[in-house]
Amino acid sequence: MDALQMRALSAIDEERGALVKLADDLHAHPEVGYQEHYAAERLTAFLRERGFQVQFPYGGVETAFRAQVGADRPTIALIAEYDALPEIGHGCGHNLIAGSAVGAALGAAAVIAELEGSVAVIGTPAEEILYQTPGKVRLLRAGAFSDIDAALEFHPWTATGLLTKDRALVSLNISFHGRPAHAAADPWNGINALDGVLLTFNAINALRQHIKPEARIHGNITHGGEVPNVIHAFAAAQIIVRAEDRRYLFEELLPKVENCARGASIATGAQVEIVRASEIDSTLNNPVLAGLLEQAAKECGIPFGAPVELGASTDFGNLSRAVPAASFMIDIGLPPGTAWHSREVAQAAGGPGGHRAMLNAARIMALTVLELLRRRELLQQAFAAFQSAVK
Repeated sequence: MDALQMRALSAIDEERGALVKLADDLHAHPEVGYQEHYAAERLTAFLRERGFQVQFPYGGVETAFRAQVGADRPTIALIAEYDALPEIGHGCGHNLIAGSAVGAALGAAAVIAELEGSVAVIGTPAEEILYQTPGKVRLLRAGAFSDIDAALEFHPWTATGLLTKDRALVSLNISFHGRPAHAAADPWNGINALDGVLLTFNAINALRQHIKPEARIHGNITHGGEVPNVIHAFAAAQIIVRAEDRRYLFEELLPKVENCARGASIATGAQVEIVRASEIDSTLNNPVLAGLLEQAAKECGIPFGAPVELGASTDFGNLSRAVPAASFMIDIGLPPGTAWHSREVAQAAGGPGGHRAMLNAARIMALTVLELLRRRELLQQAFAAFQSAVK
């Protein structure tokens, strides 16, 4: 490890206590998507105090921000997430994601004057509400990543390694419109919208026999009527459809799920409306960036294990199809098989295992940023790989 790398890592180590305190502060003040006012204020104040140029709000999103150090291009983005889960709190460890991005930026900032380019911490709210419009999707639509040359993100997990598989996702808002009537006196005059919803779920359950093993379909009834003695004129559900293979999801599975609702409409006479509320892409983990992350991990004494199959979905996937991007996981001290989005994860995200993973992730990303800014050909290679992958 050379002197520049050592200085970057030393800068992170010097701020170790402050970074842990920052992550724990977010952990103690959990906020759900687009309500992360405390977290965004805390993160931007922390970075502003350390000389970063801060844009807040950013990209037209009230709780998004950008904090940058350095000059001109290339610009490497370090992605911060900081939304929590209702009732559970930081059961996905996003406080650690934010802390790792800030820590990596501090490491890069310590040597940025000797490099060409800049580093930006981009705060992306509302990752958890993938069934609506999450933060990165809104920021992408606003052009907030248009000048980014590469993006890196860490995610806590029960294993350590590069992200290899997650699932593309489409969220459907399905509404049925019927005709009201008295449920006992003259039900024949009504058209039951709730029957349309129930038949949709039954048809989807029959469809499960014929879908690929890696696909997932799940949902809930968002409106089932007001009272039981009226034929329901309106009912609605939200259905989430996922698959690892994006083409399979959009070209095969999704039309079948939508036809389940259309068939229910024919069977009941209720008119159906289907809206694709959110589309989340699977992640393209850029092989050049991923290789640099893995090499940096080795230099930090944190060897990666087997690639991690996440199984879930993330709006980082959408970002990875807009700019070269890579994501990796570090174990936060929980055994494999631990239920995610749980109180066990929330506890670990505020404990020693979470702190250790966050700081190690910061070191790994800081070294990766240095390599990208020192060796411009690596960014060119990453972009070539990106162009090939998105064709």
